Amino acid sequence: AVPPDEIVAHYKAFLLDVMEKAPETQIIVHNIMPVAAYMDTLDTRPWAPTNKKINDANYFIVRMCEELDIPFLYTAPILKDENGLGYDQYYYNDHIHLTSTAQQMVYEYIITHPYLDGN
Repeated sequence: AVPPDEIVAHYKAFLLDVMEKAPETQIIVHNIMPVAAYMDTLDTRPWAPTNKKINDANYFIVRMCEELDIPFLYTAPILKDENGLGYDQYYYNDHIHLTSTAQQMVYEYIITHPYLDGN
């Protein structure tokens, strides 16, 4: 597995390149989506995505966004229970990909929480 800080270093290089080549482009970074609770509690494969791994990566992404002064859109909480695990009913049988209902929830959140440049 690639460490989150290494992934974010590549992400940062990409964003800096976009910012240099298209300085008028408004960039908003979205969190890595959580996975179903199953991935944390029942999937024992060492390479399987878990909410802990995703949260760690999102932490580094938030820090990167702060450093680059780029807004960070955080929709993960609408998909998680009180323990920080994705609600199983929001995921297809692979426990990773969101159902259309969950995608609609994320969409509704995004359009009701706009980022306005300068605010």
